[in-house]
Formats: sequence, C-alpha cells, structure tokens
Amino acid sequence: MHQIPVFIEKNRPLFKLHYGVLACMHLYLLIFALIFDHPIYLLALLAAIGVMMVAADTMSYWGAYLRMSTPLITFIVILNVLFSRAGSTLICSSPITVLGASYNLPFTWEALAYGGGMALRLLVIISSCASFFALVSPAKMMGMLSLFGARWALTFNLALRLVPLMIEEYHRIGEVQRCRGVEWSGGGLIKRVKSFFPVSAILLLSSLERSVAMAESMYTRGFGSGPRTSYCQENWTRCDRQAVLCLTIAVVISVGAIVMGWSEYSYYPRLSSIKWTEMWPALAIAGLLVLPALRKGGDLAGAADELTEGELYLSGQQAP
Repeated sequence: MHQIPVFIEKNRPLFKLHYGVLACMHLYLLIFALIFDHPIYLLALLAAIGVMMVAADTMSYWGAYLRMSTPLITFIVILNVLFSRAGSTLICSSPITVLGASYNLPFTWEALAYGGGMALRLLVIISSCASFFALVSPAKMMGMLSLFGARWALTFNLALRLVPLMIEEYHRIGEVQRCRGVEWSGGGLIKRVKSFFPVSAILLLSSLERSVAMAESMYTRGFGSGPRTSYCQENWTRCDRQAVLCLTIAVVISVGAIVMGWSEYSYYPRLSSIKWTEMWPALAIAGLLVLPALRKGGDLAGAADELTEGELYLSGQQAP
C-alpha cells in the first residue's frame, strides 16, 4: 500500500527536546532561509537539517517531502534559464521564430545559478517544515497553537490531518476492493471515473463515522465545558537550555554575518566571487544547529516500537 509520512515518536535525542525549543529552531531556519542570499549559507542550513533528520531517523519522512517538491524545484530552474535576460555569461543561444520574426534565445550561467539559488532556498524551507512535522507530534502542535485559542488550534490540527487521512483511507479501500476482485484502477478515463463512485461513497461513509467517533470522544472528555487540563507537563531540562544557548549563538552569528554583508550574493549581471574567509559563519551556524541532535541520549541504534514510546496519528491504524 502507498505510504504517507506520519508522525512516529522515536527514542532519539531530538525527540526529547521541549517542543517549544524545536519550534524556535525551525522558525530560525525558516526566517534566515528567506534572509540569506548566499548559496553557501543556504547549503549550510540544508546540511544542518540533513544531519538532524539522520540523527532523528526521519529520512523517510524527509524523502517523501523531497519527492513531492522535486517537480516544483525543477520548474523554478527551467523557468529562470528560459526567461531571464539579465545575465552576461552566455552558455548558448538558440534561434526561435515567433509570428514570423526570428529571435535569439540566450541561456546564461547567471540565470542558471539564480534558478539554482532560488530552488535551494525553497528546498531549505520545505526541508525545515518536514523536519518540524517529523519531530513534533500533532498533539504538541495543538498545545502550542492553543495559546491563540483552543478551538482554533483544534480546527487547524484537524485540517492538517485531513488530507493524509483521506489519502490513506483511499488506498486502504482500494486494497480491499482489489482483494475482492474488483479492478477499478484500469481501463479508460470514463471507466475509471465510473469505478471511483463506489469508492468515494465508502470514503464518505468512513469519514462520517470517524467524525461521529471524534465528536463522541470530545463530548466524553468534556471539550469546551471548562478550562483545558493536561495529563502531563513538559518540563525544561539541561538539554533544552543547551539547545537554546546554541540557537542564541547561531542567531547572533547570523545577524553579524548579515550586518557585515557576508551572507549577500549577487547573481546579476555577473556571478560574484566566493570569498571563503567570509564563509566561516555558515560552518559555525551549521555546527551549532546540529549539536543538540548529536548529544548523548536515546537509542541511536533504532527507533522505539513500543506503544508507550510511540504515537501513530492515523485513525484506524495500530501503532507498531
């Protein structure tokens, strides 16, 4: 069956950090991915995210996001190469004819590099979001969002879970139909559309049943009848304070690099030369971000499979 990324808590160091610390780390990645222009600095952020994902054993989660974003990243590069005219270093020139008039279509290194830089920026943003959703459970995300209102947080959380749940249920229904000998995915377009109607009816029915079950659960727990209560409390530990210290130093170094102009890069009209003496902040930032992921703690040999140590946020699917 087709698998989609879902949150599974694992016995790794990053999962033991306070969710507020993880939120601040990924907010830093998002903000400075938008501020940094230099590709080396963006590569440093991407490398830090990669090390974090490897240390947390969430590479499959990251890979799912990368597969979904590959067409968009490729489109950005191709679009810049085809339509940008600001570069001065010619790769080649292709003559084209439009409405009887001949034109030369130049392809420049600057356009290719700019498209690659923008694609790299988008890749960092997508990867930071993938890392955040892989490390922070939906329940903890709802806890953070409840600062702005419990009902709004619940609605937002349910909206985030809607599409993955529907996709998973769709593939589960398809597997059951195939086991019963019903071939609904083959044939022409008209046949596939007709065969989809019974599947959509089952999908709608299961969604309604899930909604009723959730409403009954919320009513049983007294949702909305008073202030929210919690079964557990997230306490700050020494590791959280160390992670905050690393993040604070990374912010200071990043701001310093921006003030000094080291994080800037000019693609047009010619590519700027890379001054390697100004790249040490990028290495320092990457090192500070990965330190919390490399500390001792957790089982680095494998993930936790026990029900008490893991959560699988898909309705109707048992935790491993």
